[in-house]
Amino acid sequence: MYLAVASTIVGQALVLGRPGLLVYAVVFCVAVATFVHAYEEPTLAARYAGRVARAAVAAAAPGHHEPSTTVNAVSPAVIRLVEPSPAQRASL
Repeated sequence: MYLAVASTIVGQALVLGRPGLLVYAVVFCVAVATFVHAYEEPTLAARYAGRVARAAVAAAAPGHHEPSTTVNAVSPAVIRLVEPSPAQRASL
């Protein structure tokens, strides 16, 4: 989402020929990066403690192909949203 907003701002700067919007895009990117590092990363690390650490290690080690545990670690609430209801199963 952040990338889409930044791309939209840059696109508008190019279409409208307004260099001030490019400055705004840089300010936006700095604000988003600060927010992500200061709030989102610690919050997600606290919520998904072990899984995030394992994924970071696997991503930082190129050529190291350990099976990912984060792909299969889906909360039961998400599974309930994805699974078809009994009525839907009956119609299949």
